[in-house]
Amino acid sequence: LLPHLEVALASKPTAVTAATVLSSLVRCPGSPSRSAVLDVCAARLASRAHELTASGLVSLSVGVAAVAVDAAGVSGGAWSPPTALVEKLRTQLDIKRYDLPPGAL
Repeated sequence: LLPHLEVALASKPTAVTAATVLSSLVRCPGSPSRSAVLDVCAARLASRAHELTASGLVSLSVGVAAVAVDAAGVSGGAWSPPTALVEKLRTQLDIKRYDLPPGAL
């Protein structure tokens, strides 16, 4: 499945699709193919995260955190989010935080 995801992501999907794929990979065992797909998702999201709603950014942040925690433990994967993605999430959450209900962050 991972090689097919990598090919599909080459078609430059929407930010929502890339976020969904990234979040779904937390259950996938660590491998070079998984890391490659995560890298493609992260690159796409680093340039397109501004397209996500405030709640979409929160969901993506949870997904990125889950994948990063998993990289440190369960599957033994060695992937962590690139700085460009983390910075984009930080910036966009700061901009869109007022669109969220109290306590959402």
